[in-house]
Parts: sequence; C-alpha cells; structure tokens
Amino acid sequence: FLNALSNLIPKDELVGVIENITELQVAEFDNFVSLEANSVDGASDRNVKIEDLIKASVKLNADRVVVGEIQAGAVMELMRVMNTGQARVLGTISANSTKEMFDQLEMMALQEMKSLPLDVIRRQIASAIDIVVFVSKLSDESRKVMEICEVLDYENGDIKLNVLYRL
Repeated sequence: FLNALSNLIPKDELVGVIENITELQVAEFDNFVSLEANSVDGASDRNVKIEDLIKASVKLNADRVVVGEIQAGAVMELMRVMNTGQARVLGTISANSTKEMFDQLEMMALQEMKSLPLDVIRRQIASAIDIVVFVSKLSDESRKVMEICEVLDYENGDIKLNVLYRL
C-alpha cells in the first residue's frame, strides 16, 4: 500500500525513503534518496538509526519522507518534522486497528521521552497526523483497506477522528 501511495507523489518532489532493510519499490523520481539504517542482525559496525536518517532527509530538504516502518526512537523526531512542516511524511506502523496505531505511537513516544506528559504526546500526534489508512491482512492472505480516518483534533484526553471510510 505504501508503494502505491508513493507512486502518487509528484515526480518533481525530492523524496527521501527511509528503511531498516530496503523493501519499498517506489516509482522513479527526478530527485530521490534511499536511506537504509543498520540491519536488524547488527551485521554493520555503523550506528545509523531511523531517527538519524529522518534528520538527514530534512537536511537534504526532502519534500516527502517515506518511512517503511515507524519504530521507537524515531517517533518524536517524526512528530517534530511533521508539526514544523519541514516535510510531508508517509509511513507504516504495525497495529491491529486505527486506535491501536495511536496507542503504539504513544508507547513509542513515551519510551523516547519519559518525562513528557501523555497529554503533550497526544497533542503532538494529533497535530502531526492528517489521515490514517488502516489496512488489514485477512484470513485468505489478501490485504484490504478497512478504515480511513481524518484526524480532527485532540480534546478532553482523546484524539478525535472523522471516519471517512469503513469496510
């Protein structure tokens, strides 16, 4: 799905693709940078993290940042990039529902910034994300878009969503 979405990015934009292991097969762009963090097995003696690559893509003035899998250690940097408008971000998070995706983001952010109140983290997340597309793998191994939600705001302790589509 991320491959399909990335093919809709205007071809003249500078795109930074960030992954642990190169898997995405994005379309050809006039300006395209593929950045890969250390492999999961630690085979490299480099210490390159997804967070470092997000910072590097912003320094390159990327218009779009495509993150293969958003992981702990990179959430707050992504929120900073998205909330300051430095780049527009597409990414994936493993979760079983739209709500669980927000829970995952909160947990990862809390791991990074233990001193930040949950309320502040939720406000940052709600401010950074515009649209959530929940794709599920079904019992027949097919994948389907189950839900598309617009993130409206954060109020009274909750991130408010407008469901645009639900299967």
